[in-house]
Amino acid sequence: WAAQLAAPVQALAALPAGHPVALVLEGDAVTLRRREPAQPVRLTGTVHLTRPRRWRFEDLWLDGELKLSAGRVALERCALRRVHSHLIDVADPVLQARSCLFLDLLAPRGRVELEYCTLLGRCVAEALWASEAIFLQFPRKDLSAADPDVPEAGCLRYARLPALPDLPLWMADGVVSSLRVALPTCTAAAPVFVSDTFGQSGCGVLHPASAAALRHGAEDGGELGAYHEAKHTLREQAVLDKLADYLPLGVTPVLAPDHTLTCAPPAPR
Repeated sequence: WAAQLAAPVQALAALPAGHPVALVLEGDAVTLRRREPAQPVRLTGTVHLTRPRRWRFEDLWLDGELKLSAGRVALERCALRRVHSHLIDVADPVLQARSCLFLDLLAPRGRVELEYCTLLGRCVAEALWASEAIFLQFPRKDLSAADPDVPEAGCLRYARLPALPDLPLWMADGVVSSLRVALPTCTAAAPVFVSDTFGQSGCGVLHPASAAALRHGAEDGGELGAYHEAKHTLREQAVLDKLADYLPLGVTPVLAPDHTLTCAPPAPR
């Protein structure tokens, strides 16, 4: 997610010629994606969605705030510093995300659906469905930090939580929440990231020192979180298994990560 290109965007009404983001209109659907698959794109400033459309963002780094006042938004392979939805709807999702990295996700009156996501900061939703996700903080129902209520409905499965409840029943507005937790599939193991600072190279990437419950805790045996589809841990394990076939008995292969490989190469002199 560490982009070398900064592309400030204050409004999406019209993108200038040569802008690194492509805007595709299909009926009431608007899709924004990077033009060059190999070139990361960083959007700064506030992106405020005010039209009742189906918005879709793909392969983008939103380093400011994404505000949702109308429509619905779907995110895929994105990194977002802050998302704030003002929509009121628990029947249909106001936000759907897959393979995304969030710092803060705030939808205090909306339904949120997450798959393969990592949340480094706050997650606030009225109703929450999440699978193969990593939460560094407990999901909450309200914006107030002093309010311990969890979302009033939803389900968490194959997820990492700061702690597992004694019972899959929590409170919301003084009554038992309908939020359910598939306890046998969840874990409270503390993740070890290459970096936990949003915007830095390697942010949210699980370090090999992370527990197996995180590195292989997904339903298909892959890792939890935003990089599930990148298959980092499965690739690493495949290398170790291959090496073991050719090493003498008793010799155990070990991979030593070199994080300098994530840095941009030096500019030519």
